[in-house]
Amino acid sequence: MSLEKREFREPLSIEVNLSEAWDTESEAELLIEALKRAGIYKENLLFCGFNGAQQFRTARSLFASWEENLKEGWSGGEDINPIEYAFEQKKPAIAIIDGDKIDNPPARGAGWKYAEIKISDQSALLAIVFLKR
Repeated sequence: MSLEKREFREPLSIEVNLSEAWDTESEAELLIEALKRAGIYKENLLFCGFNGAQQFRTARSLFASWEENLKEGWSGGEDINPIEYAFEQKKPAIAIIDGDKIDNPPARGAGWKYAEIKISDQSALLAIVFLKR
């Protein structure tokens, strides 16, 4: 029996200035353009807001969103857009996760969701994006 050896790779670290954005949709567009310039944009990305002053843990509850819901503004209530959630933190950050490599992806069409994200394949964490306004 052979054991597959997985190589650990640090996720890419990117800083994105959103000061030129005027609303949630334009913030999301600037974020996505930065991912394209970095060469990591692909279909099926999951965006998770968190406090970048802390190390990103691979099994934790986060405000998570698929790209199609990232541009929606927060209208109150319990769930919050990951970008807006990030800006409520000491050091605003978004974890960019390959949705094809996570154990329990949130349902599509549910908007943003406070969900437990479990990552057993460390290569699923593509980047940590530090945000500025």
